[in-house]
Amino acid sequence: GKAVLPPPPADEAAAPAAYEGDASATAPAPAPAAAIDEKAAAEAASGSISWDGAKVVRFLGPEMTRALRKQLQGGESPLSLSITRQVKNAEAHFDSNAAKYAATCAPVPSSMLIADTLHCVDRTPLQPVPPPEEPEAPPEVGKGKGPEILPVEDDEEVHPYAAAATYAKVTFATTQPLEPKPLPPPPPLPKVGELIPKRVLPQFAPKTAVEEFDAQVANIVDSMVGEWSTLFPGLEVSGDAGDEAAKDTRRRALLYALNTSGKYWMFKERLKRSVVRLVKDTMSRPTSEPLDSRASELFYNELYVQLTQRLHNALNNIFFPPTETPTAPSLPDQPEGAPMHAVLGALAIEMEMVSAFEQARVYHKERITSSKHMAVVWYDYALFLMRTNDATLAEECSREAIALAPTTPEYLLAHGAILTCRGNFEQAEVFLKSSLEATPNSTNAWLAVALLYDLMGRTRDQRTATRQARQLHGEDLTGAYLALAKALLPINAVVLVERALQMEDQLRQGVTGAVLLCRGEMQLSAGQDLAGAVTTLEDGVELVRKSAHGYVLLGQARLRLGMATEAKDAFERALELSPQPYPLPALLLLGRLCLDAGDFARARDLFLCACRQSPSCTSWLGAGQACHGLGDSEQAEEALAEANVLNNRHPIVWGQLALLCLQSERSDEASQSLHQAYKLGLADAQLLSQLGEALFNAGQLQDAEAALLRSLQAAETAVARQLLANTYRQQQRLEEAVNAFRAAIAAPDASDDLSAQCKDQAAHILRVLLNRSEEADAM
Repeated sequence: GKAVLPPPPADEAAAPAAYEGDASATAPAPAPAAAIDEKAAAEAASGSISWDGAKVVRFLGPEMTRALRKQLQGGESPLSLSITRQVKNAEAHFDSNAAKYAATCAPVPSSMLIADTLHCVDRTPLQPVPPPEEPEAPPEVGKGKGPEILPVEDDEEVHPYAAAATYAKVTFATTQPLEPKPLPPPPPLPKVGELIPKRVLPQFAPKTAVEEFDAQVANIVDSMVGEWSTLFPGLEVSGDAGDEAAKDTRRRALLYALNTSGKYWMFKERLKRSVVRLVKDTMSRPTSEPLDSRASELFYNELYVQLTQRLHNALNNIFFPPTETPTAPSLPDQPEGAPMHAVLGALAIEMEMVSAFEQARVYHKERITSSKHMAVVWYDYALFLMRTNDATLAEECSREAIALAPTTPEYLLAHGAILTCRGNFEQAEVFLKSSLEATPNSTNAWLAVALLYDLMGRTRDQRTATRQARQLHGEDLTGAYLALAKALLPINAVVLVERALQMEDQLRQGVTGAVLLCRGEMQLSAGQDLAGAVTTLEDGVELVRKSAHGYVLLGQARLRLGMATEAKDAFERALELSPQPYPLPALLLLGRLCLDAGDFARARDLFLCACRQSPSCTSWLGAGQACHGLGDSEQAEEALAEANVLNNRHPIVWGQLALLCLQSERSDEASQSLHQAYKLGLADAQLLSQLGEALFNAGQLQDAEAALLRSLQAAETAVARQLLANTYRQQQRLEEAVNAFRAAIAAPDASDDLSAQCKDQAAHILRVLLNRSEEADAM
């Protein structure tokens, strides 16, 4: 080390330049007072020993870095310094006091744990080393004069290091911080209403006089039907009306009820305004002169005829409405300006993303029904069919796409790939070569033809096609086969994709992470070996640790295998690795997993993030369910209403709206929403069970029974059985209630508490209400 002396006092004229010995003394110029702190000032005013050139450099891998971080967090020292004193010339002098000045220190640079810190200085007091029991003996003297033995210093009560408060000043520096600077927190998610686009309601044209008259007649007919049903509740409308006398009796009873209740007068007043307007529009006269008796009689005759004809037309439109075949059987409301096929295509993609394949198939079929002369709808449906392993129908659809657009290379390549997967190599060659003629500079087209020739065993033709691909891509085809495999993944052409990946493995002379991820995606799309897909994708993400897409695929594969917890971990990892915008499947599927686990706050954040990136019915539905779970009914209703705007044919959206209206005591709206949900085939067992409970609490026992029976038809659960039993009990259907309680007890998912409650309730019915004590005791 080098001894550094303090600066000389101001009144001394001069100071020695240096001490004699091994260390040169320097007197550094004092730094400005504003630039040094108290410790630095104290160090500058005191003597010290510096090791300016001493530096230790070490490389720390990930494991060692984690171990260092753990040591510092626990207050442990990651290293130990040993300080000893030695004479400069060991042959001339022997230091008898070396053991006295030996010391150690264990610095703990805890400041390195501060976020984004690359440099810190640690000051650690020196700890004297206890002297050895036997002091070190001087070296034996041979011929000649031996080393001079320095005198032994007297032992002091306080060690010199302790008396001088000596410490070691150690500087630590790293190229990367141990604790990286945390990313700035994402902006707070807006409220549901802030994400919903503002819509201007269309300005409806005012009704004409005829339309207003027809509407009033329809309202009066509805009211009269209600009165009729109240008077004759047991009469079947579609059954035999009976004889003429019975019909006349019922007619008189209806007229009497209308007159005595004042309804007839109300109907007349409701119709008066529209009749006056209709007369003004259709029976106007050029002058305002009064009519004579003859003209007045003709006027009233004509008025009566026109009103009677108008009334008959209105009644015919009510009871015999004209039938119009819709373009699409059940097309949802589409955004203004969006073409029909685009809306249905987006809905199909959305349903496929969340693994609702049957619903996606329905949208594809309706898309073809509404736009059967567009080649792209046939092409998209063919790809979907290949992804759902229906190659036979996919071949027909791709052939239809080519018939509509015979020169499109994508359609030709897809049809050729489908034929290859079906083993029809000769016809596949025709379409793949046609695709090649359309795009002669495409490496993928040449390699696809080469793979086909390889499968056919035509080695010479394969070499020719491969040579052409090399001329376009370069002599090294590494990566070209992988690019072809990725291009064929949407077609799910398993035969060609697997062969392309095998060729890629041969060129790379080993398996790589990118190849494993591509193979895992192929296995996931095929859907026949999900366990193998999980294994392949796990191996792939081990090699490509920062692949967000790989973790999304792994999460999807695990989810389809029923591994919900593992799938959730994979989706969380995908979001950590992915920059914004986040992968939409990860947001939607992870949000659904959080909903199922009861983590409504996390689910709401995920679904709102999806709504901000790409609003869809699924994302708004999830946001509404999460807000409902958090007890925020207002935002839940806003989100569900927006989901209904984007897709008014989603049964779960209608069911959630019905549940929300029931809990808000809005029975009319709940009834309408529930009717739509049933009409669209609501089959969510949990939602139906919740609807049954809400209807039971609202006193609508028959509707509750219907909802619970639908729930049990979708999935047998003990909770639904218990609710159904309570519904039967309230309707005094005691035998059915007892049987339902027994079924709830026998359900596989019945908990001990639920079984005990069902036993008590069933035993009470048997003992008290049915007087069957033996059965009650047995239960």
